[in-house]
Amino acid sequence: GFHFDAQAHDDGAKLVLGEVIPAGGGQNDGERVLEILAQHPSTARFIASKMLNWMWGYEPPERYVDRLATTYTNTGGDIPSMLKVMMKRPWVEQAAPKLKRPYHLMTSAVRGLFAEPDLVFLLASLQETGHLPFTWAPPNGFPDSAGYWSGSVLPRWNFATRATGPLEGLRTDLDFLNPGLAPNKIFRRTDWLLFDGTLSAETRKQMVGFLKAEPPTQERVDQALALVLSSPDFQEY
Repeated sequence: GFHFDAQAHDDGAKLVLGEVIPAGGGQNDGERVLEILAQHPSTARFIASKMLNWMWGYEPPERYVDRLATTYTNTGGDIPSMLKVMMKRPWVEQAAPKLKRPYHLMTSAVRGLFAEPDLVFLLASLQETGHLPFTWAPPNGFPDSAGYWSGSVLPRWNFATRATGPLEGLRTDLDFLNPGLAPNKIFRRTDWLLFDGTLSAETRKQMVGFLKAEPPTQERVDQALALVLSSPDFQEY
């Protein structure tokens, strides 16, 4: 709940971002400040930039920021309206790849593999990659930049290997990825399972070549799956 304590409130006149708030407003002072902030052009651009940084890429074009900020202003800050603009096909097709942060990477692996989460394993992996929840002290949250997270490549690969391994993995039940299948068929099933048929030709070459290099075993198939989870196709989005 919320309680306004008039005794602890400065009830005099105030100047906020060039707008005068008359004296005697009481609780309305705080609500008016929130309105001023919400309606400020800088807020429109800040929210537009944050949305584009997350959904489009690290350096979105200024024209996209302007368009999205205008939508914010014209709709009174309606986020669904901004999403409709941002998710238009030309915008999405031109989006630059982004490196998944470790939490994002591991969550997408659990979901994509229809796995039963092993919390001890996941928390240990997040600790190793430096993305354990609630451990970032500043109020700005974990960084969202490739430069910050690209230094943890080895722990990310370790996660992929362990996640598909027999000892401490994610407890998946992917019987349709078995060594009795031809390498190309294992690849196609993996492609549709995790990527909706969009895996790159280079990753296909590496996975199929890996499966053909030695006699087929379940361990080899698991290792091939780890190889795909370590590829740029899965590490980025």
